Amino acid sequence: HEYLDDQAAMVEADPSNTTAWYSLCNSLTLTHTVKVDVKTYTKVQCYKKILEIDPLLDNVWATLGYTLTDSQYVVINGEEFARHECYIKALELKPDSHLAWMLLGKSLSTPAARVDVSGTSVSSKECLTRALMLDTTGVFTDGFDGLAWLEYGNSLLPY
Repeated sequence: HEYLDDQAAMVEADPSNTTAWYSLCNSLTLTHTVKVDVKTYTKVQCYKKILEIDPLLDNVWATLGYTLTDSQYVVINGEEFARHECYIKALELKPDSHLAWMLLGKSLSTPAARVDVSGTSVSSKECLTRALMLDTTGVFTDGFDGLAWLEYGNSLLPY
């Protein structure tokens, strides 16, 4: 709790500091809340707050999408976003985001499901292929326990 209090104090000191907000968000679990000034925030509400400050942060869009459940949506600056729409927004801002491509591919319900990204219809397999091709750091092949490869394999299974 003390660590969260310190993170909240950093946000209170500079409420427009998206880095402090992001650190605070990442410190929360999905079931915990934190009080900043007089308002209580969930993890989703923290990410939403960051995007209200700066809606051009692609990694925050991707992380927010990952935090949402399939049935949840958020309203950012008057526009409604479901999980996969957060990933698409991240890709509109940074088309080479291997994280957003991987999460979008993982979020599609079946290998046949398609979604429009910047005017191009893509499948789960195509999203995951792009994620793997863009992952020059090995994050998804090593540090992420091969999640993109696993999801790519799953996208090949018949349903």
